[in-house]
Amino acid sequence: MSITTLLAFTPWPAVSASILFILLVTALYLARGTAHQAISATANALAKGLRLASHSVAHAEQRLAARNREVLLAAGREAKERIVEREFTRVGDTVRKDLAGYPELHRRLSEAIIRMEEQQAKAVEVPPDVPGWAQAVKVVANIDARNAGADILSDIHKSMVKSHSEAMGAYRKSSGERHSLLRRMMPDWRLVTETLGHVAKSVES
Repeated sequence: MSITTLLAFTPWPAVSASILFILLVTALYLARGTAHQAISATANALAKGLRLASHSVAHAEQRLAARNREVLLAAGREAKERIVEREFTRVGDTVRKDLAGYPELHRRLSEAIIRMEEQQAKAVEVPPDVPGWAQAVKVVANIDARNAGADILSDIHKSMVKSHSEAMGAYRKSSGERHSLLRRMMPDWRLVTETLGHVAKSVES
């Protein structure tokens, strides 16, 4: 139905339009309560839907934030684990490299200590033997004074001098040998000192 047809129920279109307007306003006035209820129901439904949507968006945001936090923490843990793993690998390589030479160091130290102990045992000072003239003095003491003569005393003197010279020579010879043994111990002492210094430097680094 066209507008011209609607306005044709009176000979005057303006009057027809006025009548239709008045009827429309009257109908709307009479239906205002129902319209208000419909508008209120529509608004309430729309508000409820928007509230549900906002709650859903808020929950989704919280879940997304928690997920992002978990992802960041996992990435941080993986990065730290890789750093720690690399550090442990480096330390392990360093320890293996340092320990690779320890059997040789232990062998050298053991051999040096054994040589030093042997040379030290050889270098122990041995007191010289008691000269033979002590026995001669004892024999002279038991000889009868009437049979004693100057020749016996002269022989005793000669024996004492000879024994003293022999004892001093033997003592000097043994002292020289001991000093030579002690001098031969010096390289072993230096080896032990250098080896211990190398071990200490490896431990400190």
